[in-house]
Amino acid sequence: MTERTITINKRYKNKSANVRIVGAIQNPQNMRRTPLDFECRIDTGFDGGILVPHWYRSDAQTIGVEPSITNITLADGSKIPAYVCAAYIHKIDTYTFPPPGKTAILVMCGNRKRELLGMDALKHCSVLFDGPKQTFTISFG
Repeated sequence: MTERTITINKRYKNKSANVRIVGAIQNPQNMRRTPLDFECRIDTGFDGGILVPHWYRSDAQTIGVEPSITNITLADGSKIPAYVCAAYIHKIDTYTFPPPGKTAILVMCGNRKRELLGMDALKHCSVLFDGPKQTFTISFG
């Protein structure tokens, strides 16, 4: 079977590479889900999956998922506590993953208003940045 390559070409928005993520946190015990749908910045300096504000923890708890506490390392080398749980990415912009989607670790900490898509969540694709043209390309497949 031949793999199909899908490429998304986009311009930077506010001087950063942003994509729309659609997914969910799912409780494997009762199959309840809480949706994830937001625009996030691609951050190749973040090793984790998807970094979101701490209040997403309450979204997980409403479906019976209790996120685990761990320490994450920030870009400056400092460690801070964060809550983590598994999530599924169903769609990145116009690309839809086959069911059940791609798993990613949802990292919940801080009050930042910008969600970040990190290297662990990007391991299934390639990303090419063109800084002078302020464009980027994501390839899947």
